[in-house]
Amino acid sequence: MNKLNLNSYNFDLPTTSIAQSAVTPRDHSKLLIYNRKTDTIKHEHFYNILNYIPKNAIIVFNNTKVTPARLFGKIDQKEVEILLTNPLGKNKQALVKPGKKFTLETEIKFPAGLTAKVTKINTDGSRELNFTPDLTLQYLHKYGELPLPPYIKTTYNQEVANRYQTIYAQTEGSIAAPTAGLHFTPELLDKLKQKFTVVNVTLNVGLGTFSPIRVESIDQHEMHFETYSLTEEAAKALNQAQKNQQPIITVGTTSTRVLEAQLKDNDQFTAGTFSTDIFIYPGYKFKAITGQITNFHLPKSSLFMLISAFLGTEKAKQIYQEAVDQQYRFYSFGDACLFL
Repeated sequence: MNKLNLNSYNFDLPTTSIAQSAVTPRDHSKLLIYNRKTDTIKHEHFYNILNYIPKNAIIVFNNTKVTPARLFGKIDQKEVEILLTNPLGKNKQALVKPGKKFTLETEIKFPAGLTAKVTKINTDGSRELNFTPDLTLQYLHKYGELPLPPYIKTTYNQEVANRYQTIYAQTEGSIAAPTAGLHFTPELLDKLKQKFTVVNVTLNVGLGTFSPIRVESIDQHEMHFETYSLTEEAAKALNQAQKNQQPIITVGTTSTRVLEAQLKDNDQFTAGTFSTDIFIYPGYKFKAITGQITNFHLPKSSLFMLISAFLGTEKAKQIYQEAVDQQYRFYSFGDACLFL
């Protein structure tokens, strides 16, 4: 197997395995537990996850909040849509649909008198837009929608939007949810905090996380930069955990990428706001984490490559096939894994 070949990360997934709605209650999703030391798989439910997290582990959450960054407007009376890729940024960039309508200098009309003009067409097909008046967060919350992934065909409503947000989401700015955290209920989170040290980091999920890889040799793939931050308190707790050789368990691949980005060129965690384009695929040596909670990811995605780096590609595929056979539900609204 050529670890740089994109097709090495392909696998068959029946469309029936793709979850279209979230389980209720949140923590009643299935949980697949794989232990690398014993090479064993166990099938559980997420509400029992605390029984399997190593003692004195430190648990790292990404407390980002998904912004309603999808807007619907009109060009020449025809309906169009945009997805802002940097909703909090000064220079607004967006994925647009249908692309052929968004030519240079085209004006898009949105509700309540908001307009935008296409000022640049980027090489990746995204557009830079100039809004009049300025686009505000308040406007997005009134007229925008949370950008659900395209494989979720469920009709958008407030209940669906609520389920696509973690219960601990605090810091606005993401265009996709850190989905591993969707399984936590307030009660389960309280129990976790009683037993383990919990640390929050923030990575605003953007194109770097979910952009498809379009090159055959994955080392030619360019990740988009994403902004992340660590507080003094978080950096101190993580450095102490490393010093004490405590297990560090991340909730989601975004939390994993924050910690690994921090130790890429340093020996310790540092407070502040940074940006990273870290791309983790087989051959990468993990420096920060000892385990991770994550959902089941798309074939050929950078997220599946990260999991393959942690487990080994053939083992990751074997585990995913076991999940298909056991009727686990995949992707954002799907079931979870605990990899140790």
